[in-house]
Amino acid sequence: MPKFFQTVDKIKPAYDITYKIVLFICKLLLTADLVITSVCV
Repeated sequence: MPKFFQTVDKIKPAYDITYKIVLFICKLLLTADLVITSVCV
């Protein structure tokens, strides 16, 4: 079991970066959606 946690610790930084990128993309899409809606209405 400790080996599993060692593996998770190695992956964690990459996971954090991926999570931040995905979150950022979601925010961009949300902002773009709001802008498009505002312009159309």
